[in-house]
Amino acid sequence: MKQNRSDVPILVLLALLMCCGQVSAQDKSERYYNDLNDFILHEGKGFTTMSSFYSSGSQWCSHPYVRVVVEYDNKAVRQSVLTSNPATYLQQTIIPEIKKICPKFPHAALYNKQVIDFRFRPKQGGIADERINPDRLGFNIDDQGQVKLTKDLAYRNWKDANKGSYAFEQENHNNTNRSLITGVETLMKAVKVAIQKIEKPLQTALQRREDYRQFFANTANPIFFEALNLNEDAIAYFNSALTEYKQAFTSLKNAHSQYSDPSGSKSSLAKAAQCMEDFKQFRKQAKSFEEMAWEKALQGDKKVKEGYQEVMKQKEQQ
Repeated sequence: MKQNRSDVPILVLLALLMCCGQVSAQDKSERYYNDLNDFILHEGKGFTTMSSFYSSGSQWCSHPYVRVVVEYDNKAVRQSVLTSNPATYLQQTIIPEIKKICPKFPHAALYNKQVIDFRFRPKQGGIADERINPDRLGFNIDDQGQVKLTKDLAYRNWKDANKGSYAFEQENHNNTNRSLITGVETLMKAVKVAIQKIEKPLQTALQRREDYRQFFANTANPIFFEALNLNEDAIAYFNSALTEYKQAFTSLKNAHSQYSDPSGSKSSLAKAAQCMEDFKQFRKQAKSFEEMAWEKALQGDKKVKEGYQEVMKQKEQQ
C-alpha cells in the first residue's frame, strides 16, 4: 500500500502528542503522589507512630485534623499503648515532633485549633483495620497546652465498645471520684462543726428552762412565763436543726460510700447524686431551724431582762 506523504506529518504529530501526554501524566503523578510521605514521629518496642502529609508541609500543617497513626506488631502492643495514657504520650513525645515539622501547631488551621486524630493499625493489613478500628480517638489541646480527650460521637462509640476498660479511662474516672470524695469529706467536716455549734446553745437552753420556771414560780410574773415559752420554742428548733444536720451528715456518708465504689457504675453514681440532693435539702432545713432557734432564744433573753427590771421596780416601790 502506498503511503501518502501528507500522512507523515500527522503521524509525527500524533507521536509527539502521545509522548507529551505520557510526560504530563508522569509529572502529574509525581506532583500529587511522590511528595506524600510517612513521617515517623516515634518508634517504640513493637510499634511505630507516624503521620502522612506532604513534605512541603503547607497542606498538612493547616489541616484541622492531624492524623497520628500507631502501627503495631500485634494486639498486645496495641493494648499496651492504649492502657498507658495516650494523652500524656501525645503531649510528651508526639507533639514536640509534630512541632518540628509544623511549628505553628495547633494554631495553623484557619478557624479553630487543630485536633489530633489518634488511630491504630497493624503492620499487616493495616489500612482496612484502621478504617473499622474502634480505637480511634480525638484529642484537643487546651489554652494551657494540655492534651485532652475530645468527648465527641467517636469517643462515645469507642467507650461503648470498650466499656471504659482501658487504664487511662479508669484513671480519669478515679481522678474524678477522688475529687468528688474530697469534696464530700470537706462537707462532712463542715456539718460536724455545725452540729457542735448547735449542741452548746441547746444545752444552755435546757439549763435555762429550769431557771425560767423558778423565776415564774417565785414572782408569778407573766413575763417570765413568756420567756419560758420562748425558750421552749428555741429548744424545739435547736433539736430539729440538730436532727436535720445529722440526717445531712448521713446523706454525705452514703454519698461517700457510693463514690468510693470501685466499679464506678452508673447506678452508684446516680445513688451518690441522690444522696447529695438529700444532703442539700437536709442542710437547708437545718439552717432554717437554726435561725428560728436563735431568734426564739434571743427573744427569751430579752423577756427575762424585762421581767427582771420589772421585779426590781416593784421592790423599789415597796
